[in-house]
Amino acid sequence: LSSQWRVVKGDFLTSEIVQMPVKVMGKYLVKEVAIPSEWRDKEVYLHLDIISQWLRSVVVNGRLINYNSFLHPFGAISEVNLTPYIKPGEVNRIELWPATISTFNEETMEIKAIKIGCKAP
Repeated sequence: LSSQWRVVKGDFLTSEIVQMPVKVMGKYLVKEVAIPSEWRDKEVYLHLDIISQWLRSVVVNGRLINYNSFLHPFGAISEVNLTPYIKPGEVNRIELWPATISTFNEETMEIKAIKIGCKAP
C-alpha cells in the first residue's frame, strides 16, 4: 500500500496525490485497492505504523471501523482486521480518517508504514 494515496482537503472538493511514507495536512486519506480473489476465506489485516495517535477511523467500502469507541484512536502500531469488510476479487476503497473531523479543519496525518496482507485459515 505504499504507492499513491489521495489526500482529500478541507473543502472536500480538492485533493492531491501523495506517496507513503507521508506527512500531510487534510481531511482524510483514500486509496482504491485490488484485493486478490485468492484471499477469499482468509483473514485480511491492515498494518499501520503511525507517528502519533491521529487515526480515529478506518473505512472500508463505506463501512466504519473504530478502535473501540469514539474516544479512543488507533494506537501508533495497529493491526486492523478487515475480513468482514473487504470483497476479494474486487477493487476495495480504504479511507483513513483523523480524530478531529470538524468543518473545514485539516489534520496532520503522518504514516511511517502501511501494508495489507492475509493469513491462511
